[in-house]
Amino acid sequence: MTQGVSCTVLRLHPGASDLQGASVARQDAVLQLISLAVRRTDVVCELADGSFVCLMAGPLGRERLCLLCWALLDALARLPRQPPLAPVQRATPAGGGALQRPCIGICTRPAAGQCYAVMAQHAQTAMQRAHLQQTGFAFHDIARA
Repeated sequence: MTQGVSCTVLRLHPGASDLQGASVARQDAVLQLISLAVRRTDVVCELADGSFVCLMAGPLGRERLCLLCWALLDALARLPRQPPLAPVQRATPAGGGALQRPCIGICTRPAAGQCYAVMAQHAQTAMQRAHLQQTGFAFHDIARA
């Protein structure tokens, strides 16, 4: 049995109060914070709704991912907040309410077989679950699904 390269998708939302009228500098600070926390080979980008996604190739254990999530949540909590200037379109959980606090969804796969779009959707679902359960982050493991 041949092992393929594992992959992880993180979906991070910095919270609604961070996005109301968020300046480019503020979003850049969040992007830089995430980029500094992950490996140089990982890909991080901001999505249109103000959330961020990180594609991480290679093996990452659940414990390391938990530590990464706690570090990101802690760093986000330390960023200064800006007062809202104007309403903007925000990501919302399936239930409809705006995401008020930072939350992270994680989707992992052990090897080839799942495309990015499916993994990204699972990571978003896990992010919404983290929001609803107020846990900060949640996993969706394709290997266990």
